[in-house]
Amino acid sequence: MEILTISFFLLYVVVFAYLAKNKTKNRKYKKQKLKKLNTKYSYSLEKSLLTKKELDFFKIIKPIIDDIGLYVAIKPRIADFIRIFPDDKTENFWINFKKISQKHVDFLICDFNFTPIIAIELDDITHLREDRKNRDFFVDNIYKDVNLKVLHFTKYNSYNIEKEIFDITLNSISCEKCRSGFYIYKYKSNGSFSCCSNYPSCKNVMNKSKFERIKNMFKENEISTKRAK
Repeated sequence: MEILTISFFLLYVVVFAYLAKNKTKNRKYKKQKLKKLNTKYSYSLEKSLLTKKELDFFKIIKPIIDDIGLYVAIKPRIADFIRIFPDDKTENFWINFKKISQKHVDFLICDFNFTPIIAIELDDITHLREDRKNRDFFVDNIYKDVNLKVLHFTKYNSYNIEKEIFDITLNSISCEKCRSGFYIYKYKSNGSFSCCSNYPSCKNVMNKSKFERIKNMFKENEISTKRAK
């Protein structure tokens, strides 16, 4: 009988201590919640949309992009330029959408139809972390699936940025007339030109002055490459 009494007493002590502890926790939680509710939040404008490194990079690519006649989007959300199929709004759709809805790319180069042609990532030291490596692997595979070129820069200068962009640019510029083709070089005895890849069904030809600018850039880049060797 004594053992039973002692057991009930100990059980009572344990239960009482547990309830008292939870009551203290709840009291603290309510105080914290009340404090949060009473906190007055305000808003302030960021000094710049870009970090110093991103701004320095932007100042390098801006004249390059302008001269070719392209556009650059800053920090767009991946879900704004990558679509998921089928667009059936099922549970699986939203699971896959969530994977890209909170991810961004540093810079996105687009042609004059605002068709994305090059994604650019500035890889700082954070990209060495395991979670960032997994993120980059996942995103790069998506770009590969949709045939979007991606450039990763760690160390860079105006020369290697130009070289990388020129290697991709011309054949990535979509035709502004049919919107399904892209520009390709054509060589004739009376001179070269750039026309739509859907030629002759689409007879659109790139503006001569624009084509000459791009061609001269390629020539200058080739000369610079030879000199560097």
